[in-house]
Amino acid sequence: MKRLSSLVVAVLSFCLLSVSLPIHSVRAGTIVVPDDYPTIQEAINHASEGDTVFVRSGTYYGQVIVNKTVSLIGENRHTVVLDGSSLGVETLTITAGNVGVSELQITDGYFSAIVIHGGNTTISNCIITINGIYIDSARGS
Repeated sequence: MKRLSSLVVAVLSFCLLSVSLPIHSVRAGTIVVPDDYPTIQEAINHASEGDTVFVRSGTYYGQVIVNKTVSLIGENRHTVVLDGSSLGVETLTITAGNVGVSELQITDGYFSAIVIHGGNTTISNCIITINGIYIDSARGS
């Protein structure tokens, strides 16, 4: 009987402990450029893993580095332009794995318009002009 009451106390303690622990749900969010942040890079810097960075129509100059698992989605591939402006850098560099890129026009990179170092990257419905895509399979993750 003593053993049974010890078991009951242990089960009740476990139940009370598990009820009192906070439960955190993980939800991917959406960050909108330029509504939430003026540049794509700032939006990526503030994004959490799994978030979507949605880019409204416009031309965005400079280099973009995707260093975390996010989706980078443009409003329309004909009206959202990432322009490297021949700055001597790639327009879009992806260093994280499991990144999705879609509905963007990516142009004017120095060596390549896009350089991919992260594994499992998906690029779809994009217009890529001037210098194409370089995939570094040795560094892929």
